Amino acid sequence: MVCAAAISAVCFGENTVFKSGNDGYAAYRIPAIVRAADGSLVAFAEARLGGLSDTGKIDIVAKRSEDCGKTWSAQKLVVGDGANTCGNPVPILERKSGDIVLVYCWNLGEDKEHNILNKKSKDTRKIFVIRSSDCGKTWSAPADITAEVKPANATWIASGPGGGIQIDGGKFDGRLVVAVNVFTFPEKQNFAGAIFSDDFGKTWKPGKFGFCAFANESQIAQADEKTLVLNSRFHKRPIREQKSRVVSFSEDGGESWGGSFHDAELVEPICEGSLISVKREGAPRLLVFANPADPDARRNMTVRFTDAETYLKRRADSCEPACPVWKVSKVVNPDFAAYSDMEVVGGKKIGLIYESDNYGKILFEAVDIPNFK
Repeated sequence: MVCAAAISAVCFGENTVFKSGNDGYAAYRIPAIVRAADGSLVAFAEARLGGLSDTGKIDIVAKRSEDCGKTWSAQKLVVGDGANTCGNPVPILERKSGDIVLVYCWNLGEDKEHNILNKKSKDTRKIFVIRSSDCGKTWSAPADITAEVKPANATWIASGPGGGIQIDGGKFDGRLVVAVNVFTFPEKQNFAGAIFSDDFGKTWKPGKFGFCAFANESQIAQADEKTLVLNSRFHKRPIREQKSRVVSFSEDGGESWGGSFHDAELVEPICEGSLISVKREGAPRLLVFANPADPDARRNMTVRFTDAETYLKRRADSCEPACPVWKVSKVVNPDFAAYSDMEVVGGKKIGLIYESDNYGKILFEAVDIPNFK
């Protein structure tokens, strides 16, 4: 590992990380963040040359912070492929090597999403992995893992967006797990799920899909040594009242999922949200969730906290949604807010990176972790 010594644990407030128009790009979207082995933060985003469109030349760029988000380095190109689309960055810190593993997606810049979904595109959607052994300063050549993980009946595959995890403890200790969604054809249906690696990111396998229709854009958190939580955007609303996140659980390291329900406390306007867990000594993990907490519009960025033990009990309870379990919440930005990601910084804070200002900025803000059992 080539990383520098650990940085100071002093954290600061809101700061602009990426701003539309800077460094030659018209817009920045789809943020992700990871804490490297040396304690520095590495923030990623899609850098879109032509504007907010999901189509066209899109690169993945990154900035680093060595002071818990107070200041950020110059922007660095992580992945770019001519006029093509590279996006949905999903970073994971691999603890054994200290490497950052980054999973991302690719398609031809001229292929629009609806054409890819319906088998009318020139090429298909692919998924790649790169890694950094120096805390995000330089990156390896891409490895194409499409054939390993993309189901035969899927036209579309999308990683994350936002960070992946490495399981800590238990039967699947060390496994890397990345939330993905696929679109199947001719069924024309979205399904959430995961891909995973048991050799530190060298080779990958797909989990099972099809357990929960209309779910996509997910993140995964570890609740305890046996259980993972998958929190997904509800992409289609056949029933208007279902304006909330879909939650599922896995006890086989992300290979299969079940127990799906709508968490009515986690209202959403159809938008990506972020989920992480925080390990504590002598107490259950904390689950932390962030999204624009409004049923109709991308606004009101809110961070919520609960203990994992309480949340896991919800699977067997019939009182939901009458019995609230998210114990603490903080409104970070009442105005426009969209996609986000989180990481633990400075020991007692959550670093939240999110889209703001009508997609004009990607902001970083440190949020205190509350004290409760």
